[in-house]
Amino acid sequence: MRKYIYIVLSVFLLAACEKENVLEYQLTEDCIQFAYEAEDMELEYNFAEQTYMGLDDYGYPTPKYYGDSLLCDTLELPLSIIGWESEEAREFKLKLVPVVELDTLPLAEVVLDPSYTFQANERRDTIRVIFMRPEAGERVAAGITFDLEGEDAVFDEGAEEQSVYNLIVENVYERSSNWDESYLGEFSQAKAAFIVTTL
Repeated sequence: MRKYIYIVLSVFLLAACEKENVLEYQLTEDCIQFAYEAEDMELEYNFAEQTYMGLDDYGYPTPKYYGDSLLCDTLELPLSIIGWESEEAREFKLKLVPVVELDTLPLAEVVLDPSYTFQANERRDTIRVIFMRPEAGERVAAGITFDLEGEDAVFDEGAEEQSVYNLIVENVYERSSNWDESYLGEFSQAKAAFIVTTL
């Protein structure tokens, strides 16, 4: 009886190995994806909240707001491939799509290069894209994904949950708790922007 159990187990193991090999060789092209966990595939960014380290009146380091002087920023996106590294650098393209859950928002302005390069002999790489500041009080969004259509496409699509990076961009000043209407008047986005940028 024990002998039959070993034989049955061997057959199952052999079948599993053969199935795994079949799946592996069904990969006709290397697949490209963003190298983030699924829960990290989104960024919410408010231009009005961005700061840098400056000096206060006494010469001590202190965070200062960029205000309206910050017109754009750069997003670094790590990439990975499912498959094999290549001895030659490979070009690919990106495109913008609406964010599914926020398709009522205007499309964010993201500056994409005509093409990007995945470095040779690597399975991971990083690219940079520039996104622009929206109008005062505006909230916009864009999904950044791979453009894999066309005869020149050298990659296939990777994991679905790592194929679209969602970028949500705001230019919204929140009314601070110490806003004094008797001195500053009624709160507005333009007034808050002027105070932060100029003062």
